[in-house]
Amino acid sequence: MPILEDTYRSPSSPRLRGRRSSRAANGLATGLGRAEVGAALASLPGVPLAVGRLEELVPVLAAACAPVIRGSRLGLALLQEGALRLAPGSFGSNASSGMAWNVDADGAPDAALAASLGIRRHLDAPLVHGERRLGLLLLADKPVPYAGEDRRRLKAIAPAVAATVETTERLLAAREEAAAQERSRLADDLHDTPQQILYAAEATLGAVMAGSTSLEDGVHRAHDLVVRSMEALSELVAARTAPDQHFCDRLAELGPRLEGIFGVPVELRVSVAAGRLSARLSAAAARALARVAREAATNALKHARPTRVTISLTTGAADVLRLTVADDGAGFAGSPPRASGYGLPSLRRSVEACGGRLAVSSAPGAGTCVVAEVGVSPLNVVGASAVSG
Repeated sequence: MPILEDTYRSPSSPRLRGRRSSRAANGLATGLGRAEVGAALASLPGVPLAVGRLEELVPVLAAACAPVIRGSRLGLALLQEGALRLAPGSFGSNASSGMAWNVDADGAPDAALAASLGIRRHLDAPLVHGERRLGLLLLADKPVPYAGEDRRRLKAIAPAVAATVETTERLLAAREEAAAQERSRLADDLHDTPQQILYAAEATLGAVMAGSTSLEDGVHRAHDLVVRSMEALSELVAARTAPDQHFCDRLAELGPRLEGIFGVPVELRVSVAAGRLSARLSAAAARALARVAREAATNALKHARPTRVTISLTTGAADVLRLTVADDGAGFAGSPPRASGYGLPSLRRSVEACGGRLAVSSAPGAGTCVVAEVGVSPLNVVGASAVSG
């Protein structure tokens, strides 16, 4: 069992009083250690940008704090759901990740924890950022016993380490949110065009198998659709690396593309006022409305058996764009079919995220009408209050 030599004691501890009495001969009081602390403080601001995931935080912190830790192993005990748990890589061991940092009345880690991590002596300093208590900054196993100078150095860098940890956590969370949004956008883009073309190819082959389409005609059409899906994937890759296309140009390309896939006329109508107003759409609002046009028109062509689909862009109240997708197909009563997964719920979320609204109306035998309204401001800032009621 390792013998623990923890320098933490209560303020009445004779050992601590003795070190305080000799303060003038140690550490920062005589200028010793200031250069090391300064070097660590200068390195810490670069830590958040150097950390790509949480597992990298402790090793990068240890490298930044090397002038201060002086041969010790560095660890972080972070407060999680009311308990202190070791961060990945603490004390140079990935096995420490998630272990509870349990200590006795004197602040020393319990024997089982110390034995599993090979800790013989340690120091700690609280990590507090603003009103938030983050946890503890830990040092372990310096080759010689820790002295008052070591504790003063640790406490000197603890506030900066706390700020670094908090900034790193926020940055990692922001990166994960951005990655999740990008994954969602990619899934939506794949659903909007390539998947729809492949659906048409599947329907064509199904017609061949059912005997309603000749083998030769069906195979030629299915081949053409597969080629189109490959082209759509190439366009998707190019679009994600190119500047955003003007919204009205997207709509103008949509009709011929859908006509080529489904063989049903798709008409586009854009008023002069709406064309001018669309130039002020934010990028997010333009993407959302383009998705509504593609998804609503494609759903109608897939499921409603229409003879015509019309996409209209007009103005509503002041500075409001109204996109309408109407078909003369079968229509439906009650809730729209296929209301789960992607499709309507996803469209509504993307429009509402831009401060807009989306409505669907239909009746059996009377077709379906999908209307999306998004407000436009001179500063390209979309607000919900701008959307007409």
